[in-house]
Amino acid sequence: MFDEAGGVDRIDLSLTTSSMTPIPGPNPEDPPLGWEFHQVVDLEVHIGSTVYLAQEPSIFRVRPDPDDLGPNGETLWEIHEWYDLSPAQRGGTRSEEASWGTVKAMFL
Repeated sequence: MFDEAGGVDRIDLSLTTSSMTPIPGPNPEDPPLGWEFHQVVDLEVHIGSTVYLAQEPSIFRVRPDPDDLGPNGETLWEIHEWYDLSPAQRGGTRSEEASWGTVKAMFL
């Protein structure tokens, strides 16, 4: 996104958690494998004088990063799955024409 071909000048992202649910392990006594976050997304991608907005609710599933640790040995988390909520899942209304996925797809 930030190379010369992408032309992105700035990205502003705000995520507000509306709910957080553990992803259970295979056995009830196992610790959670990760977490599912329902997020209110406010994403702005600035390209010159054009601003792309994405303000659709999304779900992000995170898990511990198996390949990396933080500088002090702490667990780092990675988003391993995410998707935008469908109109039915968000009450049948659409606040904007763009979603996180739509804006991301522009730069793949």
